[in-house]
Amino acid sequence: MNPLERENYLIIQVMQACLGLISDSVRGISVQVDTERITLYFSVSNRSPELEEDIDDIQFELDAFTEGRFYIDAEVHDGPPDEEWPGHPWRKIYMESHRRYES
Repeated sequence: MNPLERENYLIIQVMQACLGLISDSVRGISVQVDTERITLYFSVSNRSPELEEDIDDIQFELDAFTEGRFYIDAEVHDGPPDEEWPGHPWRKIYMESHRRYES
């Protein structure tokens, strides 16, 4: 598997691990893949015990999907997923969208 195929495969594994665990307080998620490490970057609007548990669950699921071959780290940023967000330069897998519904 070439490096891009490997990274794409791992990104898909991260997305699978996130299914059902992205709460309303998550504003963005990006992923950095290195040789032995996967770093998940979360941009959030509101930290809570439930959010921390969801992030732990994502890490656990990803570890299972990758059969423990990587060190999986998560960084949480309180604020928008803008240029100041540490996850900004990495592969983005989720960005919140704002929609207004008129009645």
